[in-house]
Amino acid sequence: MSGRETSRRLESVGMRVDMVGAVCLTHEHDDHCTALSVLSRRNGVALYANAGTVDAIEKSGKGPGLKWNVFTTGSPFTIGALGMEPFSVPHDAYDPVGFVICDGRARMGIATDIGMATGLIRERFAWLPGDRRRIKS
Repeated sequence: MSGRETSRRLESVGMRVDMVGAVCLTHEHDDHCTALSVLSRRNGVALYANAGTVDAIEKSGKGPGLKWNVFTTGSPFTIGALGMEPFSVPHDAYDPVGFVICDGRARMGIATDIGMATGLIRERFAWLPGDRRRIKS
């Protein structure tokens, strides 16, 4: 999506671009990274991606000079109070990932552009009642 379309969609759910602090990129395809320059340079949004995704974007010329926060797939990291668990997903990209996001009270899983739920995806999205795991980086 373009920066304009991103803003429009955020506004449709009562948000503004200036309310977004970070974007975690799942993979390098155009429909996922077109607005990155606008979001980062104009709005100061922090960008997170794994090394394979950053390399693919830089080689394609889609995001020259962007400042990246690089994470390692399979290794948890934090963004503010949120714990992020990146994991591999099947897709035709360099190193596509999904995320489980946790704030200590609730967990949410995101996996985009997948054709099927793999065992790893099912495992990451499993949640036991009463499980209050906190991610540590």
